[in-house]
Amino acid sequence: MHNFLLFIFVLLSCETGKAQTTHYVNQNVSGGLQNGTNWVNAFPNLQQALTTASSGDAIWVAAGTYKPTDGVNRNISFNLVSGVQVYGGFSGSEVSLEQRDPQINETILSGNIGAPGVNTDNSYHVVRGKGLDGNTVLDGFIVTGGYSFGQFTPNALDGLGAGILLEGAPGLDNSRPVIANCRFERNYAYLGGALCTTWEDPDLPAQGKNLVNPILLQCEFNRNRANLYGGAMYVNSPSGPMDTFTLERCIIADNYAYAGEGGGIYFNQTANSSTRMTSCVFERDTGQLGGGIYYPGDLQPMNISSLVLDSCIFRNNVSPEGGGLFHTGPLSPAAVGVQFFCRMRHCTFDGNKATSGSGSAYLMHATHAGKVTAEVTNCTFINNLSGDFTTVIGASFGSETDIHLEHCLFFNNHDRNSPEKICLAVNSGSSYGGSVDLNKVTTQINNCLFANNGGGVATLSTQNNYAKTNITNCTFYNNNEYIFVKSWDTLYNQPSGYYNDFFIDNCIVWETETDMVKMFYNNDPDNFTMYDFHVNNTLLNLSDSTGIPGSLEAFEDGLIFNQYPEFLDTALADFRLEPCSPAVNKGSNQPTLTAGLLTDLDGNTRIRYGTVDMGAYEQQDSCDMVAVPELSNIAILRLWPNPSAGGDLYFQTPNEKDNTGMVRVFDASGLEVYRQYLSVISDNYLNLGHLPPGMYQVRLETPQNVMIGKWIKLQF
Repeated sequence: MHNFLLFIFVLLSCETGKAQTTHYVNQNVSGGLQNGTNWVNAFPNLQQALTTASSGDAIWVAAGTYKPTDGVNRNISFNLVSGVQVYGGFSGSEVSLEQRDPQINETILSGNIGAPGVNTDNSYHVVRGKGLDGNTVLDGFIVTGGYSFGQFTPNALDGLGAGILLEGAPGLDNSRPVIANCRFERNYAYLGGALCTTWEDPDLPAQGKNLVNPILLQCEFNRNRANLYGGAMYVNSPSGPMDTFTLERCIIADNYAYAGEGGGIYFNQTANSSTRMTSCVFERDTGQLGGGIYYPGDLQPMNISSLVLDSCIFRNNVSPEGGGLFHTGPLSPAAVGVQFFCRMRHCTFDGNKATSGSGSAYLMHATHAGKVTAEVTNCTFINNLSGDFTTVIGASFGSETDIHLEHCLFFNNHDRNSPEKICLAVNSGSSYGGSVDLNKVTTQINNCLFANNGGGVATLSTQNNYAKTNITNCTFYNNNEYIFVKSWDTLYNQPSGYYNDFFIDNCIVWETETDMVKMFYNNDPDNFTMYDFHVNNTLLNLSDSTGIPGSLEAFEDGLIFNQYPEFLDTALADFRLEPCSPAVNKGSNQPTLTAGLLTDLDGNTRIRYGTVDMGAYEQQDSCDMVAVPELSNIAILRLWPNPSAGGDLYFQTPNEKDNTGMVRVFDASGLEVYRQYLSVISDNYLNLGHLPPGMYQVRLETPQNVMIGKWIKLQF
């Protein structure tokens, strides 16, 4: 924590220059001049410092609880000053900023100005800022007790942002304050329980609309509530084409939107906007749509917005639909051509719920000639529970979707209503437009693992639509009954121009709980065909069958029927292949190269010995060749859990009892990052929680043997 605070301080100092004057605040000051010139003469009240400070100044605030007023006027807030840096977390003796510790020296800004235990007489906004430039800082505070929950006053802004309200202002193109190392908890508002940004004041329309885009760094939003939208945050300002609404290392947990959307965050203005969240956690947030995030398409036609989620975690969020994330295009047909681009990288969706509908992890939908483009890479979907589908991307009213999933893991996701049947891990291309609308959906799924889910992949499309799904180098195991699902057009063989094609290449499909009809389900159990399925160079647990209409066209080249793929250990969720697996070197290179796959799900070389393997993992050794020189001394080291989210690592060495050995861990670049001598027993344990997420090689060396294994540590 100290290092991170120092980094933020240095960063801000480089951007803003040295502060002109530092003002000191300590509510426990005794004596002195109390003029804020140093700790001995500190102001006893933060309001005094804010009144005195000017742009370029800093305010240092010692531990304690500070309220906007000693009276009962709910309209009084701590008003931030543009260009002033306000820091909490001091004990009252520091001489440099890096000496403070906000975790130990809790500095609380409280809106509980009225009767103790009664929140209806609290401040409307604990903190407020209008037209704050990029040199403005609020850092190291706990903001709590704001209350504008269902209380209507003549001021239209009194129901927004009980913790902090940030407004745009004329003369400043983009208000961009930095809020760092702050905790917002137990704030209650009509919109935006903890934080609200608004680019307009309905009571002052002459001011126009002025952008507001704070930078939020390592902040926490806990147990905040909104009566309508945005349990933690309500964002009522687009970011603009050149700026980004930014969250980094923030935790948004246990927030609730009672009657509306966005239990964590609600974005109200998204036209031509970009939003970026890095290493953020959304946990146990609840809303009516979008438990974690609600990101609607704006009402303005032809606008483009983007959302980038990098190394974020969505855990145990709840909503009727879109437990983790919900996006929909505009409902009005006047807002045509709205485009939404979503990129997710290294994200985890764990234990989210869609209580009555679809998208326990996420739901995105394009409308009215709009388009949704989703790139989902290196993400994990585990233990999510939905009414229908775990992830959903759809199009309606003449719209388009383009979905690309790569290096993703879907494990133990289920259907809330029928856990034994059709919880589909991915559903794309749902169309509701009717005969006059033409929707187009394309889906590419590469190097993904689907194991122990309620189902596999579905592409649902009505007659007047185009749908194309490519699944390349994926592994499917024990996903119950319905594995590949698509709607079936009875005019498939007519010159209608419509299609719903499913291409499956270089995959392993080992699904012992299903049969041909349900593995390749065309949504018409009374008229089963395999038309528009195209299966090549794939291992299937089924026997070859040519008696089904369309099967001769569907089952094409290089198929392997009913030969076990020889996974390393399915009980430990290790779906890598044994060196002599029948799936090794049995794929077709062309689909892999066309998909641009250079690595497998482990990050290893994708085509190892001239011909690609089937499935999500490329065997780095083979029956004939081995990727390491010490073949006579090398054995496979079984590691679990693998992947691991917390850093716990177990390995078993039944033939190395009572031996002294050395464990060495190497990162993906070959750098040794861990070494330990130990007495080898049957079951061994390491705690590698200190290592960053990534792929590692674990090497156990004993006098008799060398054992190696690949291990993946996920973002926790």
